[in-house]
Amino acid sequence: MVHLAAKNNITVISKNYRSKLYALLPGVFHLHSFVKSFQPDIIHSHLYSGELLVCLYKMLFRNPITCVSSVQSLRRQLRKRNILTKNIVDALVRKYYRKIIACSEAVKHELITNGYGQHMIEVIYNGIDFSKFIPPKREPVLPEKPVIGFIGRLATYKGTDIFIKAIPPVIKEYPSSIFWIIGDGTEKEHLIRMVQDLGIINHVQFWGFQTNTAQFLSQFSLLAVPSLTEPLGIVALEGLAMSLPVIASNIEGLKEIIQHDETGYLVEPGSSNELAKRIIEVLHNYPSACKVAAKGNAYCKMHFNIQSLSEKQLKLYQSL
Repeated sequence: MVHLAAKNNITVISKNYRSKLYALLPGVFHLHSFVKSFQPDIIHSHLYSGELLVCLYKMLFRNPITCVSSVQSLRRQLRKRNILTKNIVDALVRKYYRKIIACSEAVKHELITNGYGQHMIEVIYNGIDFSKFIPPKREPVLPEKPVIGFIGRLATYKGTDIFIKAIPPVIKEYPSSIFWIIGDGTEKEHLIRMVQDLGIINHVQFWGFQTNTAQFLSQFSLLAVPSLTEPLGIVALEGLAMSLPVIASNIEGLKEIIQHDETGYLVEPGSSNELAKRIIEVLHNYPSACKVAAKGNAYCKMHFNIQSLSEKQLKLYQSL
């Protein structure tokens, strides 16, 4: 990100602070120095550690500068020990911030539930840069060795174990199918053991963390997004951008992207059986699934284009 900013002539001052209160205090004074030097009109923060730093700055220096925060996650994804800290930060943000940008209606709803006024919240979706996600020319015919893919952090809430448990029934129907898992995380060793215990090691490949997801998506036959919770689901968007059939959990966030049988497919969250059935159905009716994928691609371009969403954010800045 620093490299991209520098490439676009954006001044970057890199500082690394831990989210503990005592560790953030030097950051408060660095922020004060930065504001004095650059005289910005708006401070835009991300993550609750960033929100806390800005709130401490506002408290100590009583600067009336306009503050905006982007919220890209749901509270249910936080560890329990972080909830109390988040409650305190939320109270400060409601006092010191002017606008909260929610990445989805699901996030907006949760913010309102947690005490934020509706007037404070603006929904601006995460966008896709379509110059980086160009679908390959695919025939609407199932490949001889279909690749079913998963991309995401290897954590419980991403549903990687659900994806793996869905594999044996699919292999029974499509013995030549291959399953790629792109990502890394705390559950990796456990998931590798699960694959070994299920006897499907020859059908599954772990690729680790990858930055160029488009390269892998271009080789997928379909994408599975079995998350148990998602603020939006950027991987599902990337799948649609690549004109892939996308099978996703029927949960808040993902439902804002996927309309069942229209732009993709929704399955019961947490059910490996339902996921397996839907994968088999998509593979069995692959030409039809490709038509749904084309609709999904058109929908994605209409609603999640990064250029139009950037313009929406600029208009928000100008309105403050």
